[in-house]
Amino acid sequence: MKPSSLLQIAHYMQIACKNLPCTISGVSVDSRLSTNGDLFFALPGAMVDGHSFLADVATKGAVAAVVKCDYAGPNYGMELLHSEDVLASLQLLAHNFVKQSRAITVAVTGSVGKTTTKDFITTLLKSKYKVSSSPGNSNSQVGLPLAILNHSTLEEDFLVLEMGMTHPGQIAKLVQIAPPSLAVITSIALVHAGNFDSIEEIARAKAELFSHPDTKLGIYPKEYNFGEVLSKTGSSRKLAFSTKLSTADYFLDTLKDNLTLFTHGESLSQFPLSNLPGEHNHHNFLAAAVAARNLGMSWEEIRLAQM
Repeated sequence: MKPSSLLQIAHYMQIACKNLPCTISGVSVDSRLSTNGDLFFALPGAMVDGHSFLADVATKGAVAAVVKCDYAGPNYGMELLHSEDVLASLQLLAHNFVKQSRAITVAVTGSVGKTTTKDFITTLLKSKYKVSSSPGNSNSQVGLPLAILNHSTLEEDFLVLEMGMTHPGQIAKLVQIAPPSLAVITSIALVHAGNFDSIEEIARAKAELFSHPDTKLGIYPKEYNFGEVLSKTGSSRKLAFSTKLSTADYFLDTLKDNLTLFTHGESLSQFPLSNLPGEHNHHNFLAAAVAARNLGMSWEEIRLAQM
């Protein structure tokens, strides 16, 4: 995060604030991770309440905190911004931060493989462009805003974000925070199945990744019976990929010591098999390669970046 004035940040959150000489260099929600110059968001929780840790973050150098409207306790030397909904303020700040960036946003989700695919996309794009991406699996309603705010400088060419869910509607909320220009679904499986009645419902929830009108391209795996759910969600153009079905727009096949990429029967490129151990990595790499190709990289650039 580039250092920003507290006044500007409060404006992004639509919270009234005095014009104070206060600069924010990062955001936090966990007092154990708070550092000098942070804006701390005192999130309420089922087990703990962030307001109980205001003294802790102040001693660690936090300069301001977002607190709920009815908080009337001490400020411990920090500037306090009062909010009707602390989490919503964090998400709104991240949304407006993305709006100020010139970066093209790329979003990745999937029941399995989303972190690996996100990392593959980041590695490929970094060989040619300036890229920031969400660290690890920071993909939740809290983790995604933190990733945006703490790991982007507004000066990247691409912002690669992982988006996760445990319930319907959560990905729809995440794409509102950071609308993707290109979106990738890696897989659909019975993960978090207790919150859904069927795997088709999981597919519909994952397909929320394609729901934003700003999304221009959606990339999805072809080898599912409910592929139509994925291909017809949203208004974006869609491309299907597969390591099993040669009828996909992009098909990756194992031939001798290479992975050969085909589109509609035409060979496009080859990639060394030794660099991608495990069939699951072939699948994830293919999704990433299709994304990189549609973000301005040539197949040769992708091949060299993968070696």
